[in-house]
Amino acid sequence: LVPVSPNIDAVMLALYPEVKLVKNGSGQVFWQQYNVNLIGNMQVGAGYQIKMGSPQKLSISGTPLAAIQTSFLMPAGWSIMGYLHHENALIKNMLCLLYTSPSPRDLSTSRMPSSA
Repeated sequence: LVPVSPNIDAVMLALYPEVKLVKNGSGQVFWQQYNVNLIGNMQVGAGYQIKMGSPQKLSISGTPLAAIQTSFLMPAGWSIMGYLHHENALIKNMLCLLYTSPSPRDLSTSRMPSSA
């Protein structure tokens, strides 16, 4: 989904004042209380950690993506990534092409790369 207004401030507006802190996989933060927005616009494929003061429901309006045709950079090391599909799926099926051994198409066993 590409939000109508992709700036993290606009996306989180409905959660005020309960959203305390938002952090992306690079460690950049959105901290509304101190008027800090180092995230800017949300990025396709990126994941975000959100610290809430109480449980809330986040609704985002926007344009759906064709997940099967969408690619994004996976940097070395640990990452937080978004889930682009509209249906639930097993994680081993979604990440199978990232596996390095013995075969990226082997879905019978869940494996992590040897460098993990």
